[in-house]
Amino acid sequence: MLERGWMLPYLPPAARDNLEDGVMIGWGYVWAGLMFVTAALNAFFALATTLEVWSAFVAIFPAASKFALFAIQYLAVRSLSIRGARAKAAALQQDLLAA
Repeated sequence: MLERGWMLPYLPPAARDNLEDGVMIGWGYVWAGLMFVTAALNAFFALATTLEVWSAFVAIFPAASKFALFAIQYLAVRSLSIRGARAKAAALQQDLLAA
């Protein structure tokens, strides 16, 4: 996940055409950061708390944080992609009107 641009091959063509590569590169690093934070918290809870607390953490946080980040990323990327498509359409329309 720390490889630059690891998320780019997973984009559908419509999104790829309307987004800058930097957007998905940034999201890739956010995902890598989430994995690091999850691992650090897992180690903390495993070593510093009781088995019940740690097992509750492991049962809830890793899945919930991934679902939440996926939803946030999906909505943000979709919004940026739609905005990019509309900007391209407006620019094309201006070019056609100017010609």
